[in-house]
Amino acid sequence: MLLKKLETKTRAHKKTVSVFVIVFLISIVIEIWTANRLATYGEKINQLQKATEGLNLENQLLSDQIAMRSSLSQTEQSVDALGFAPVSHLEYLDTPAIAFNH
Repeated sequence: MLLKKLETKTRAHKKTVSVFVIVFLISIVIEIWTANRLATYGEKINQLQKATEGLNLENQLLSDQIAMRSSLSQTEQSVDALGFAPVSHLEYLDTPAIAFNH
């Protein structure tokens, strides 16, 4: 009887230790997986921040180009380069009176 009690206690102890080891191993695997995911997300966030900085810089450069090309002096240079000249004499046409007499 004493041997049975001791055997039952030993089995219970082995079961408890086995459950503890399994829970411990599962928690280690989850911790490693979590650390790996955090490192991966950190790298992705870093890449996205660099891309955002690059796009902001490009956006600023494009805004500067738009401002430069739409300036009055730039427009005047473009007009001269295309061969346009200032109007020397304006001619106004008379509107026909027929259009107003229905």
